Amino acid sequence: MKNNLEAHILRCSKVLELLVSDSITPEHQTEVNLILDLIKYEKSQTIACMGEERNFIELINGVPSVAIQGYNKNRELIYWNKASELIYGYTFSEAIGKRLEQLIIPEAMQSVVVAGINNWFSKGIAIPAGE
Repeated sequence: MKNNLEAHILRCSKVLELLVSDSITPEHQTEVNLILDLIKYEKSQTIACMGEERNFIELINGVPSVAIQGYNKNRELIYWNKASELIYGYTFSEAIGKRLEQLIIPEAMQSVVVAGINNWFSKGIAIPAGE
């Protein structure tokens, strides 16, 4: 389920990039329409299957002053809430798919953060909570 959601969000961000392009050809428009239909279907299927995960996402979306980011094992952002937009200055579409360290981790801390995330995904060593 988690992988389906990640894949869906990344596909959506790629479609958004195409949609904001100034050079959509008729061929691209046909592709965009097909992708939008697929996204609508997959989104409805994903939401229908999410249950508690959906409730959690709605909960964290409703916290306006706490920046929350979600990322995959490659540190690519798959979730970026409104508070993240306000605090860090990147919109959802600008952030999604980018690596965490490209946007919000100071250069001096990047190697430590990357190592921590890699250990978390590969060895199950939890990253301590903090701000």
